[in-house]
Amino acid sequence: MIQLRPARYWYTINNSELSKQISTSPGREIVAVLVTGGGGAAAVRVYDSPVGSGEPSPSKDSFLVSANTGESVPFCPSHPVLFKKGLYIELEQGAASNGEATIFYN
Repeated sequence: MIQLRPARYWYTINNSELSKQISTSPGREIVAVLVTGGGGAAAVRVYDSPVGSGEPSPSKDSFLVSANTGESVPFCPSHPVLFKKGLYIELEQGAASNGEATIFYN
């Protein structure tokens, strides 16, 4: 049985805010990500970055979570994922169709 540690913080992005630089310092841990597709599919990319998606090779230090139309998809790693540079999230797809993503972190 996997036991998750509770997250101290959470943040939601949607069509009113497509991206957010949550932290510019190291040490944040991702506990879970929940992506919900509204009228269309949705995808969120989570970056280990202090400068948003502007670093060279941004996909090298990032991961993507996606959901189909009308579905919610949780990403719950067995251990929190440590981000060593910073934390930036971006709703890459789904904003026009009411998609959203919530990130839970420490």
